[in-house]
Amino acid sequence: MIDTITHYLTLTNIRPDIAHIMATIISIVVLFMISFIAVYILRYLTFYFTRKLVADESENLVKSMENHRVFLRLAYLIAGLIFYLGIGLFSLSKIDWMPRLTEILQGLAEIYMLIMFAYLVSAINDGIYYHYRHQFNHKRHPIRSYLQVIKLFIWIIVFILIASVLTNKSPWTFLASLGALSAVLLLVFKDTILGFVTNIQASVYDIVRVGDWITIPQYHVDGNVLDISINTVKVQNFDKTVMTIPIAHLMTTGVQNWRGMTEAGGRRIKRAIHIDIDSIKFCDTALLENIKSLDYMKAYLDSITKEITDYNQKHQFNQRSIVNGRQLTNIGLFRQYIKQYLQHHPKIQKSPRFTFLIRQLQSTETGLPLEVYVFTTDTNWGRYEEIQADIFDHLMAALKAFDLRAFQIMSSQTLPVSL
Repeated sequence: MIDTITHYLTLTNIRPDIAHIMATIISIVVLFMISFIAVYILRYLTFYFTRKLVADESENLVKSMENHRVFLRLAYLIAGLIFYLGIGLFSLSKIDWMPRLTEILQGLAEIYMLIMFAYLVSAINDGIYYHYRHQFNHKRHPIRSYLQVIKLFIWIIVFILIASVLTNKSPWTFLASLGALSAVLLLVFKDTILGFVTNIQASVYDIVRVGDWITIPQYHVDGNVLDISINTVKVQNFDKTVMTIPIAHLMTTGVQNWRGMTEAGGRRIKRAIHIDIDSIKFCDTALLENIKSLDYMKAYLDSITKEITDYNQKHQFNQRSIVNGRQLTNIGLFRQYIKQYLQHHPKIQKSPRFTFLIRQLQSTETGLPLEVYVFTTDTNWGRYEEIQADIFDHLMAALKAFDLRAFQIMSSQTLPVSL
C-alpha cells in the first residue's frame, strides 16, 4: 500500500524520499482510522450477537458486562489486532528503513493489546461480580476476593510480557529472575497473600458473610458487613459510620456474629427484676383471693392449694403455722405468673429449641434478682425492643398485685423527713 501511494505521489513531482515519508504517514493514519471505526462496529456487533446467542436467564449478565464496558474493551482489543496485522503489510515495502519502523509499531501494538487484554479481564471480573452480588447465594459465598486475585495475577503476567516486548527477551527469562526476587515479592505482597489465605479460611469455616451483623469490641465495630475484599472487611456501624478492618484480623480477633440468631428466628431476652427482700412474705387468704382474680392464676392456685393441703395433712403439719409445712409465697406465685404470662404471649418462642426459663439468681445488696430468660419470635432490633419493653412494663406494674416491691435505692427526695 505504501509503494502504491508513493508511486502516485511521485507523479505529482514530489521527491521520492519525501513521497515515501508522506506515504508512510498516510498509511498509518488510514490504518488508525480503520481501527477507530472498527471499535464502534465491533462493539455493536459483539453486544448484539451475544444477546442473541445467550439464554433469557443470562440477559442480566450480558447487561452487566455492557455496563462495565466489556464489549467496548473487547472491541479495542480487536482493533489493536487489526492495527497489528495492518502494520505487518508495511514490511512488504521496498524502503530500507520500513522493516525497523514496522518492528517498532508492531511492538507498540503488542503492548497496547496486552494492556487492553488486562483491562478486558478486569471488566469481565467486575461484570461477573456485580451480576453475582444480586444472586441468592452472594452473601453466603462472596467471590470478590477471588476475582481480585485473578486481576492481580493477570496484571503481573501482562507486565512481564510488556517487559519482554520492550527488551526483546523471552518471558521465561523474567520468570526465572523472579525466583531471586521471591523474598522481595513476598514482602511487598505480604498483606495481599495473608488476606487471600484468610479469605479462604473465612469462607471455608463460614465465619462472616456480607450482610452479617458482627461485633468486634477491640475495633469498636458493631454493625452490618457491607463488603469483603481480598484485604479488608467493610462494616457499617449502627450509628452509620463505616469501619474498615484488615480481614486477617478475623482469625486473630474475637468476632461475635449474630447471624445464628437471625437464622434461628429467635432473639434472647435476658433481664432481671430486682425484688426488695423486705416485701417477700407468705400469702394470707386475702392476698390469695386477690391473686386468684388475675389471668392464668385461678387454675394454678386451685391445683397447688389442694396439693399443699394434702401434703401438710399427710405429714400432720399445723395449718395455722406459717413456718411449718409447705406454704405459698408471693414471690413464688409471681414467678409462676410470669411463666404463665409469657407462655401465653404471642411474641415469645414456645419451641423446645429455645430456652424458656424464669429463675431466681443469687440475692445481692440490690435485692433478689428474678430473671426472665426467653426468646422473642421477632429478631428485628426495633420490634424486639418494643416487645421486651412491653413485657417488663407489664411485670413491673403487676408487682403490686403480689404485694411485692422492686428494689430501688432511696434518694434524698424519697427519704422521710425527720422532725
